[in-house]
Amino acid sequence: MSSRVVDLRPLEGMDLEYIGLPPSVTDIGSLSGMPLRSLDLFATGVSNLEQVLTLPNLEYLNVFPGTLEPGWEKILRRLTGLKILSCDEAFSPLSPEEFWRLYDRGQLRGDRKTLTASGRSRLVFKNSQSLSFRWIPPDVYMMGSPLSEVGREEHEQEHYVCLNRGFYMATTPVRVRDFAAFVEASGYITEAEREGWAYTRIDKGWDRTDGASWRSPGFDQSEEHPVVCVSWHDAQAYIEWLRHTENKHYRLPTESEWEYACRAGSTTPFYDEISESAWFGFDGRIRTHAVGMKKANAWDLHDMHGNIWEFCSDWYGPYPKAFVIDPSGPPSGEYRVIRGGCWYSIALNCRSALRYFVPQIAATIMSVSAWPWIERIVSISYGPCLGCFV
Repeated sequence: MSSRVVDLRPLEGMDLEYIGLPPSVTDIGSLSGMPLRSLDLFATGVSNLEQVLTLPNLEYLNVFPGTLEPGWEKILRRLTGLKILSCDEAFSPLSPEEFWRLYDRGQLRGDRKTLTASGRSRLVFKNSQSLSFRWIPPDVYMMGSPLSEVGREEHEQEHYVCLNRGFYMATTPVRVRDFAAFVEASGYITEAEREGWAYTRIDKGWDRTDGASWRSPGFDQSEEHPVVCVSWHDAQAYIEWLRHTENKHYRLPTESEWEYACRAGSTTPFYDEISESAWFGFDGRIRTHAVGMKKANAWDLHDMHGNIWEFCSDWYGPYPKAFVIDPSGPPSGEYRVIRGGCWYSIALNCRSALRYFVPQIAATIMSVSAWPWIERIVSISYGPCLGCFV
């Protein structure tokens, strides 16, 4: 919404599920009875919270205690359905129980800058596999590309997407050593190993290569390179193991989550100068690169514009023609979505909005690399890109 918005009455009766309001808003009476699941009031001048009691579906709430009228604590304690009760600019994941513990200790006092700084510890964490994750806040954004964008393809139609809830995204693709730890612990055999082959880059094209797999992708890799020759189903097996090991909910990102995380607030084809942020442009040397070596985006995510293609959870299909909330793609299909470009792609094929897809059977045999919390892929330079969700 525009920062100039003051009157919310035009929103009355709308079936909105997420709203992030600007500083000019001081009253939320017009939101009464809406099916809102997520409400961000941190930047506003709202002082009276009585109206939040009329929001039956509210699960995620972000407030700034400094503007609230006396008695606001009693109102919020009545919201028994809340899953996140936050108080910082990033809408970081703070459970109601932890919120009240911090409040009772006097640790939720100060101006917005102070509270945002104190919440930074919740933005990043490492799991037991030393995979780093970054909090990605909820928001509404424009997915796709404008007609004027160079390299735009027909299936990149612009449309607004609302992501109701934030999530944690791995800051780099899943590395060889991460996948090796999974294989050693579980005894898992990838589909390429079971079938006895994978697609690899040979001369100027891709071809079936007998014996190729994540262990032998046809070029040298260190443990810090993204794992490749991993199928969509292999990525799912890795995620299931990680879920069990970590007792957290890991999964692949949806296509809309992937693009939102890649853009990190940008509206241009790339989140930064492409030569600074991506491995791309085949130069005759067939190889991936160690993860995290190029410039990260504004949310500290690396290699989003290159190094390896990345699997999403979606089946491929046409974009919706209107505003959508938490889209997850078609219920079925023939093709799996991959995103991000890779080391052999030209720059135009590494754009934030660029969509690519592979047949489900190919997604089983081709190479891919992964991210945690969401996964990425590679041996066609496809890989798993992991995501962890709260």
